[in-house]
Amino acid sequence: MLIFLCVIQGYFQILMLRIEGLLRSLQVKYLVLPAAEEAVGIWINKFAFSKLQDAQAIFFFHMNIMST
Repeated sequence: MLIFLCVIQGYFQILMLRIEGLLRSLQVKYLVLPAAEEAVGIWINKFAFSKLQDAQAIFFFHMNIMST
């Protein structure tokens, strides 16, 4: 079972590296993801995301409205 979990973690790490590389090649500067309060810690601690400040949230909200 331990070997299986390590294999899954390895595939997941490869997937995340590929996604990060793709976003970088597309010159994505910001990736804003909605998250349930229970999941915020996972995004911050495991994936090095940071929580938006209120001013940042308003900025991205207005950008989204303007782009539609």
